[in-house]
Amino acid sequence: MESEMFGHKKGSFTGAVADKAGLFEVADGGTLFLDEVGELPLSIQVKLLRAIQERVVRRVGSTEDSKIEVRIMAATNRDLEDMVKHGTFRQDLFYRLNVINIKTPPLRDRSDDIPLLAGHFLKKYNDRLGKNIQSISDEAMAMLKKYDYPGNVRELENIIERTVALEAGATILPESLPPFVNTPSGRKVASAHEIEISEDGLDLDKVMGQIEKELLVKAIHAAGGVKKKAAKLLNITFRSMRYRVEKYNLGTITDDELDDEAG
Repeated sequence: MESEMFGHKKGSFTGAVADKAGLFEVADGGTLFLDEVGELPLSIQVKLLRAIQERVVRRVGSTEDSKIEVRIMAATNRDLEDMVKHGTFRQDLFYRLNVINIKTPPLRDRSDDIPLLAGHFLKKYNDRLGKNIQSISDEAMAMLKKYDYPGNVRELENIIERTVALEAGATILPESLPPFVNTPSGRKVASAHEIEISEDGLDLDKVMGQIEKELLVKAIHAAGGVKKKAAKLLNITFRSMRYRVEKYNLGTITDDELDDEAG
Protein backbone atom coordinates (compact mmCIF):
# COMPACT_ATOMS: atom_id res chain seq x y z
CA MET A 1 0.00 0.00 0.00
CA GLU A 2 2.82 2.40 0.90
CA SER A 3 4.55 1.67 -2.40
CA GLU A 4 1.33 2.23 -4.37
CA MET A 5 0.61 5.55 -2.70
CA PHE A 6 4.10 7.02 -2.36
CA GLY A 7 6.24 5.03 -4.81
CA HIS A 8 9.53 3.20 -4.26
CA LYS A 9 13.18 3.13 -5.29
CA LYS A 10 14.74 0.28 -7.20
CA GLY A 11 16.01 -2.43 -4.84
CA SER A 12 14.14 -1.09 -1.79
CA PHE A 13 12.40 -4.47 -1.34
CA THR A 14 12.09 -7.83 -3.08
CA GLY A 15 10.44 -7.28 -6.44
CA ALA A 16 11.32 -3.59 -6.68
CA VAL A 17 13.19 -3.99 -9.97
CA ALA A 18 12.83 -0.34 -11.02
CA ASP A 19 11.96 3.08 -9.64
CA LYS A 20 8.22 3.62 -9.43
CA ALA A 21 6.20 6.79 -8.91
CA GLY A 22 3.37 6.53 -6.41
CA LEU A 23 -0.20 7.70 -6.90
CA PHE A 24 0.50 11.03 -5.22
CA GLU A 25 3.27 11.83 -7.68
CA VAL A 26 1.18 10.69 -10.64
CA ALA A 27 -1.71 12.90 -9.47
CA ASP A 28 0.52 15.95 -8.91
CA GLY A 29 -1.37 19.02 -10.08
CA GLY A 30 -4.66 17.11 -10.14
CA THR A 31 -7.02 15.11 -7.94
CA LEU A 32 -6.48 11.84 -6.09
CA PHE A 33 -9.59 9.87 -5.11
CA LEU A 34 -9.17 7.57 -2.10
CA ASP A 35 -12.05 5.10 -2.00
CA GLU A 36 -12.91 3.33 1.28
CA VAL A 37 -10.37 5.44 3.16
CA GLY A 38 -11.69 4.00 6.44
CA GLU A 39 -10.02 0.69 5.60
CA LEU A 40 -6.48 2.10 5.68
CA PRO A 41 -4.26 0.63 8.43
CA LEU A 42 -2.97 3.06 11.05
CA SER A 43 0.60 2.76 9.75
CA ILE A 44 -0.48 4.14 6.36
CA GLN A 45 -2.74 6.75 7.94
CA VAL A 46 0.34 8.36 9.52
CA LYS A 47 2.10 8.67 6.15
CA LEU A 48 -1.08 9.89 4.45
CA LEU A 49 -1.45 12.60 7.09
CA ARG A 50 2.13 13.77 6.45
CA ALA A 51 1.57 13.88 2.69
CA ILE A 52 -1.58 15.99 3.10
CA GLN A 53 -0.24 18.25 5.81
CA GLU A 54 3.28 18.89 4.53
CA ARG A 55 2.56 18.35 0.82
CA VAL A 56 5.55 16.09 0.38
CA VAL A 57 5.98 12.35 -0.21
CA ARG A 58 8.97 10.07 0.20
CA ARG A 59 9.32 6.93 -1.88
CA VAL A 60 10.00 3.66 -0.07
CA GLY A 61 13.77 3.24 0.13
CA SER A 62 14.50 6.91 -0.54
CA THR A 63 15.92 9.63 1.73
CA GLU A 64 14.57 12.52 -0.34
CA ASP A 65 11.17 14.18 -0.26
CA SER A 66 9.23 15.22 -3.35
CA LYS A 67 6.86 18.18 -3.26
CA ILE A 68 3.33 17.48 -4.48
CA GLU A 69 0.20 19.57 -4.97
CA VAL A 70 -2.79 17.25 -4.96
CA ARG A 71 -6.48 17.74 -4.26
CA ILE A 72 -7.74 14.86 -2.08
CA MET A 73 -11.22 13.36 -2.38
CA ALA A 74 -11.97 10.53 0.02
CA ALA A 75 -14.98 8.26 0.35
CA THR A 76 -16.09 5.72 2.92
CA ASN A 77 -19.21 3.84 3.96
CA ARG A 78 -18.00 3.69 7.55
CA ASP A 79 -18.58 6.11 10.44
CA LEU A 80 -15.14 7.72 10.75
CA GLU A 81 -16.11 9.70 13.85
CA ASP A 82 -17.02 6.46 15.59
CA MET A 83 -13.73 4.92 14.42
CA VAL A 84 -11.87 7.89 15.90
CA LYS A 85 -13.56 7.23 19.26
CA HIS A 86 -12.46 3.59 19.12
CA GLY A 87 -8.90 4.42 18.06
CA THR A 88 -9.04 2.76 14.64
CA PHE A 89 -8.85 6.01 12.67
CA ARG A 90 -6.54 8.91 13.49
CA GLN A 91 -8.33 12.00 14.74
CA ASP A 92 -5.84 14.39 13.11
CA LEU A 93 -6.24 12.67 9.74
CA PHE A 94 -10.02 12.77 10.09
CA TYR A 95 -9.97 16.55 10.53
CA ARG A 96 -7.55 17.01 7.63
CA LEU A 97 -9.87 15.05 5.34
CA ASN A 98 -13.17 16.34 6.69
CA VAL A 99 -12.95 19.86 5.24
CA ILE A 100 -15.98 19.68 2.97
CA ASN A 101 -18.30 16.82 3.87
CA ILE A 102 -20.75 15.53 1.28
CA LYS A 103 -23.13 12.85 2.52
CA THR A 104 -24.60 10.79 -0.29
CA PRO A 105 -28.05 9.41 0.54
CA PRO A 106 -28.51 5.63 0.12
CA LEU A 107 -29.80 4.52 -3.27
CA ARG A 108 -33.23 3.68 -1.84
CA ASP A 109 -33.68 7.39 -1.05
CA ARG A 110 -32.82 8.58 -4.57
CA SER A 111 -34.80 6.31 -6.86
CA ASP A 112 -34.67 8.88 -9.67
CA ASP A 113 -30.98 8.01 -10.08
CA ILE A 114 -31.75 4.33 -10.71
CA PRO A 115 -32.67 4.61 -14.43
CA LEU A 116 -29.43 6.49 -15.17
CA LEU A 117 -27.30 4.04 -13.19
CA ALA A 118 -29.09 0.99 -14.58
CA GLY A 119 -28.62 2.29 -18.14
CA HIS A 120 -24.92 2.83 -17.48
CA PHE A 121 -24.47 -0.69 -16.10
CA LEU A 122 -26.52 -2.16 -18.95
CA LYS A 123 -24.12 -0.65 -21.50
CA LYS A 124 -21.11 -1.70 -19.44
CA TYR A 125 -22.11 -5.37 -19.24
CA ASN A 126 -23.45 -5.48 -22.79
CA ASP A 127 -19.93 -4.56 -23.90
CA ARG A 128 -18.19 -6.85 -21.44
CA LEU A 129 -20.37 -9.91 -22.08
CA GLY A 130 -20.87 -9.39 -25.82
CA LYS A 131 -24.63 -8.95 -25.47
CA ASN A 132 -26.98 -6.57 -27.29
CA ILE A 133 -29.80 -5.89 -24.86
CA GLN A 134 -31.47 -2.69 -26.01
CA SER A 135 -33.56 -1.58 -23.06
CA ILE A 136 -35.17 -2.22 -19.70
CA SER A 137 -38.96 -2.45 -19.81
CA ASP A 138 -41.04 0.08 -17.88
CA GLU A 139 -42.36 -2.69 -15.61
CA ALA A 140 -38.85 -3.96 -14.83
CA MET A 141 -37.61 -0.42 -14.19
CA ALA A 142 -40.51 0.19 -11.81
CA MET A 143 -39.43 -2.89 -9.84
CA LEU A 144 -35.81 -1.74 -9.80
CA LYS A 145 -36.93 1.64 -8.44
CA LYS A 146 -39.08 0.02 -5.76
CA TYR A 147 -36.37 -2.31 -4.40
CA ASP A 148 -34.60 -1.02 -1.26
CA TYR A 149 -30.95 -1.97 -2.14
CA PRO A 150 -29.35 -2.92 1.16
CA GLY A 151 -26.09 -3.24 -0.84
CA ASN A 152 -26.50 0.24 -2.37
CA VAL A 153 -25.14 1.04 -5.87
CA ARG A 154 -22.86 -2.00 -5.92
CA GLU A 155 -25.94 -4.23 -5.50
CA LEU A 156 -27.69 -2.52 -8.42
CA GLU A 157 -24.62 -3.15 -10.55
CA ASN A 158 -24.58 -6.81 -9.50
CA ILE A 159 -28.28 -7.16 -10.36
CA ILE A 160 -27.80 -5.69 -13.84
CA GLU A 161 -24.68 -7.80 -14.49
CA ARG A 162 -26.51 -10.98 -13.47
CA THR A 163 -29.59 -10.08 -15.53
CA VAL A 164 -27.58 -9.23 -18.65
CA ALA A 165 -25.71 -12.53 -18.36
CA LEU A 166 -28.95 -14.54 -18.27
CA GLU A 167 -31.18 -12.47 -20.57
CA ALA A 168 -31.73 -14.01 -24.01
CA GLY A 169 -33.99 -11.32 -25.46
CA ALA A 170 -33.49 -7.69 -26.45
CA THR A 171 -35.32 -6.24 -23.45
CA ILE A 172 -34.98 -6.84 -19.73
CA LEU A 173 -38.42 -7.87 -18.48
CA PRO A 174 -39.68 -8.19 -14.89
CA GLU A 175 -39.24 -11.96 -14.98
CA SER A 176 -35.62 -11.45 -16.05
CA LEU A 177 -34.78 -9.81 -12.71
CA PRO A 178 -33.64 -11.83 -9.68
CA PRO A 179 -36.47 -13.26 -7.58
CA PHE A 180 -35.84 -10.95 -4.63
CA VAL A 181 -36.36 -7.94 -6.92
CA ASN A 182 -39.31 -8.98 -9.06
CA THR A 183 -41.72 -9.94 -6.29
CA PRO A 184 -44.32 -7.29 -5.46
CA SER A 185 -42.81 -6.68 -2.03
CA GLY A 186 -39.24 -6.57 -3.31
CA ARG A 187 -38.42 -9.60 -1.18
CA LYS A 188 -38.56 -13.35 -1.52
CA VAL A 189 -41.97 -15.01 -1.33
CA ALA A 190 -42.97 -15.77 2.22
CA SER A 191 -43.24 -19.33 3.43
CA ALA A 192 -46.70 -20.85 3.90
CA HIS A 193 -46.97 -20.08 7.62
CA GLU A 194 -46.30 -16.37 6.87
CA ILE A 195 -49.09 -16.04 4.29
CA GLU A 196 -52.24 -14.58 5.77
CA ILE A 197 -55.61 -15.85 4.56
CA SER A 198 -58.17 -13.07 4.92
CA GLU A 199 -61.94 -13.38 4.97
CA ASP A 200 -61.89 -12.76 1.21
CA GLY A 201 -59.56 -15.75 0.78
CA LEU A 202 -56.62 -15.85 -1.66
CA ASP A 203 -55.81 -17.02 -5.16
CA LEU A 204 -54.00 -20.32 -4.46
CA ASP A 205 -53.03 -20.90 -8.10
CA LYS A 206 -51.51 -17.42 -8.30
CA VAL A 207 -49.55 -17.86 -5.07
CA MET A 208 -48.27 -21.29 -6.08
CA GLY A 209 -47.40 -20.01 -9.53
CA GLN A 210 -45.34 -17.21 -8.02
CA ILE A 211 -43.45 -19.66 -5.83
CA GLU A 212 -42.85 -22.00 -8.77
CA LYS A 213 -41.58 -19.14 -10.93
CA GLU A 214 -39.16 -17.97 -8.22
CA LEU A 215 -37.72 -21.47 -7.83
CA LEU A 216 -37.32 -21.78 -11.60
CA VAL A 217 -35.46 -18.47 -11.82
CA LYS A 218 -33.24 -19.43 -8.90
CA ALA A 219 -32.42 -22.80 -10.49
CA ILE A 220 -31.65 -21.21 -13.87
CA HIS A 221 -29.30 -18.77 -12.20
CA ALA A 222 -27.61 -21.55 -10.23
CA ALA A 223 -27.18 -23.47 -13.49
CA GLY A 224 -25.55 -20.52 -15.22
CA GLY A 225 -28.53 -20.09 -17.54
CA VAL A 226 -28.40 -23.69 -18.83
CA LYS A 227 -32.04 -24.86 -18.71
CA LYS A 228 -31.17 -28.57 -18.99
CA LYS A 229 -28.95 -28.34 -15.93
CA ALA A 230 -31.61 -26.32 -14.11
CA ALA A 231 -34.14 -29.10 -14.79
CA LYS A 232 -31.81 -31.60 -13.10
CA LEU A 233 -31.45 -29.29 -10.10
CA LEU A 234 -35.25 -29.26 -9.75
CA ASN A 235 -35.54 -33.01 -10.42
CA ILE A 236 -37.93 -32.52 -13.35
CA THR A 237 -37.69 -33.60 -16.99
CA PHE A 238 -36.34 -31.22 -19.61
CA ARG A 239 -39.72 -31.38 -21.36
CA SER A 240 -41.38 -30.18 -18.15
CA MET A 241 -38.73 -27.49 -17.77
CA ARG A 242 -39.32 -26.26 -21.31
CA TYR A 243 -43.06 -26.01 -20.67
CA ARG A 244 -42.50 -23.94 -17.52
CA VAL A 245 -39.92 -21.68 -19.18
CA GLU A 246 -42.45 -20.86 -21.90
CA LYS A 247 -45.30 -20.53 -19.38
CA TYR A 248 -43.47 -17.92 -17.30
CA ASN A 249 -41.56 -16.34 -20.22
CA LEU A 250 -38.18 -17.04 -18.63
CA GLY A 251 -36.12 -16.83 -21.80
CA THR A 252 -35.55 -19.19 -24.70
CA ILE A 253 -34.46 -22.79 -25.10
CA THR A 254 -31.34 -23.01 -27.28
CA ASP A 255 -31.18 -25.14 -30.41
CA ASP A 256 -28.47 -27.25 -28.77
CA GLU A 257 -30.76 -28.02 -25.85
CA LEU A 258 -33.59 -28.95 -28.23
CA ASP A 259 -31.23 -31.24 -30.14
CA ASP A 260 -30.21 -32.88 -26.86
CA GLU A 261 -33.86 -33.47 -26.01
CA ALA A 262 -34.56 -34.97 -29.42
CA GLY A 263 -31.51 -37.19 -29.11
